[in-house]
Amino acid sequence: MKSISQHYKIPNTKKPDTNNPPLITMSNPINTPTKIQHLSKQEILCTNVQRNIADIKNRTNQLQQKTITNPSMETPLARRKQVTQKANPKHLNDRKDKEDTINLKKPTHHIPYIEQLPHPESQLHLIKQKIEHTPLVFQQLLDKTIIKAKSKNHQIKNKQKKRNKKKKKIVLTKYWDNKAPLFSLGKNAEILKKSLRQGKNKTKVILPEQVKKSVRADFENHNLLNPDYWGKTIEHWLSLSASGRKNSIDALLQPITINNSDPRQKLHGQYGVLAARDIPPYSVIAPYSGVYCIGSDILREKAYYGSNVGRYAVDCSIDSMQIDLCGYGHGNITLCINANTTYSKDDPILNDNACFALIVYQGWPYIFVISISEIQKNTEVLIDYGQYYWKGC
Repeated sequence: MKSISQHYKIPNTKKPDTNNPPLITMSNPINTPTKIQHLSKQEILCTNVQRNIADIKNRTNQLQQKTITNPSMETPLARRKQVTQKANPKHLNDRKDKEDTINLKKPTHHIPYIEQLPHPESQLHLIKQKIEHTPLVFQQLLDKTIIKAKSKNHQIKNKQKKRNKKKKKIVLTKYWDNKAPLFSLGKNAEILKKSLRQGKNKTKVILPEQVKKSVRADFENHNLLNPDYWGKTIEHWLSLSASGRKNSIDALLQPITINNSDPRQKLHGQYGVLAARDIPPYSVIAPYSGVYCIGSDILREKAYYGSNVGRYAVDCSIDSMQIDLCGYGHGNITLCINANTTYSKDDPILNDNACFALIVYQGWPYIFVISISEIQKNTEVLIDYGQYYWKGC
């Protein structure tokens, strides 16, 4: 085998001299050795700085030459100077410019925002001018905003007007219905009814004295004077449904408006009640329904419906306890029955053919309209309300 020394030369292990560094030889194509000398770090930095300085000088010279040839071309520093001079004229170097800055007008006093606000009418005028130069879609939106701004107070006023109109436009036909229940109670009446029903008193029949005399003269024992008969009739009306009450009342009574030809001038244009068929004497026509009011109950009804509540209320007091049955707003067609006379000199006096009957059943009062004479079909039902009624109203 061949030895390693034949193929590879072992390098010298001697330490190089730091004072005299060796020269590196490189083989040229002509095989002539070249010497390259190593530079220190400080020398390299100095050369780089010198090159940078030279490049900057060349660039500045080129820019100066361009500005001389083209005066429009300006350096960014010059532009910045111009901008600062315009924004801050106090920092000018020339005396003339300084004098001009001294003669500038003094700044006006700052007006607060509240004083700058325009009048609402002028403000709306400005908005309308803007609307003219805007498209249709934005015009509609701006119109809506203006209308809303104007109508804040108007909406409240309109609501109050509507409420007042509702109170003023009270028509009697809107406030009676034959489907109405037999009775309804106020707050104070509910408390009284509970206390009265605990005793469960016997039924009492209270009729006008003239009617009692005429009934007894014609009949010895009539149903109108029998308490058991009235107990059955009251239970019958309480058991009826709304449609059943309406059908039973419509079969006997129908409304009518009083013409101008009627001699009763005060009743022209008002409502009356006619008999839908022949009604025999001393028979029950229909109950007078409404709200039972005690104490402050009637004041609440008057506050809602007005003073007409008193005109359509029937007194049904028991044992010196003031109870009023207010049919206005809660009753049926029976509250439209007119009086036979107003007890005045000008109005005529007609014959009455019906009256009110007060029946106390299980300690609670009920009022019914009964006929005191025969009422033929299409004749008006009339009741005598008495002189005290017209004096009180």
